[in-house]
Amino acid sequence: MYHFIVNLRSRAGRAQKVWKTVKAELDQREIEYKSYVTKHPGHATKLADMICSEYDGIKNIVMVGADGTVNEVINGIHPYSEVILGVIPVGKRNDLARGLGVPADPVEALLHIIEPKRYQYVDHGILNFYDGSTPRRFAVSAGVGLDADVCYNASHSALKVALNRIGFDKLVYMVLGIKQIFKHKPTDIEILVDGIKKKRVSNLVFAAAMIQKTEGNGHRMAPKADNADGKLTVCLVHDLSRFKIFLLWPLLLLGKHNMIKGVETFDCTTLEITSGEKMVVHTDGEVAGKDTHFRFSCLPERVRMFV
Repeated sequence: MYHFIVNLRSRAGRAQKVWKTVKAELDQREIEYKSYVTKHPGHATKLADMICSEYDGIKNIVMVGADGTVNEVINGIHPYSEVILGVIPVGKRNDLARGLGVPADPVEALLHIIEPKRYQYVDHGILNFYDGSTPRRFAVSAGVGLDADVCYNASHSALKVALNRIGFDKLVYMVLGIKQIFKHKPTDIEILVDGIKKKRVSNLVFAAAMIQKTEGNGHRMAPKADNADGKLTVCLVHDLSRFKIFLLWPLLLLGKHNMIKGVETFDCTTLEITSGEKMVVHTDGEVAGKDTHFRFSCLPERVRMFV
């Protein structure tokens, strides 16, 4: 039995075409499955929790949507030992699918799930707030600063819907990123790495805690990240002029940003951040909240996925 959690609104509705193709293939092959269509933000989390609670044994849960749908589902599954996750990306491959080598073609992606040749145990992270807010897991990345502010603006932008509709997904973050650079106000923070190494960081541009190599639909924040090593790969950017931030953006697409002074990358298990003012925090491109004190961690337990 396969459980498909489908976000028909993903990529400005292009998920409807993908799901129609996948459903036809399932029906033709007479595969036993159930489908659940999300109706509102957060619904995929409730659906995943319901599937895990009501069905015994191993649950094969397949996500049809973008990274936001993935984020909701991983926040609803339990326990990891009784779940196998699959992903069918909508439109161009999302960052989780890209990291797992999942094909962009929906039928090819489906065949890797219903005729699996191997599984992979994949790391997941968790964001904890010190103000008592609900923790959030993440499968791709989490972060603060410029990239989180871009995510916040994207979640309130009609431009995102328009560009998704005509297939210019990557332009969303580029256009909003350029806009945000002009508005960006660098912040001084304090970081604590693995509970031991403390450091003051002045004029933070952004800090991204990566599980996968890319975020924001292909920005190569951590080209050397390993999604099964039990660690986060942190991309920390600070003390850059506005001109250098503009220069940084195309280099992120190429994974060449480490050549700029002020860009640091390192691996850790936990990254704790303290700021004098509230900062927007994102998980997998979805705004998770605002706080002055929070911690990113790589969970010790991995989830099994079709790849």
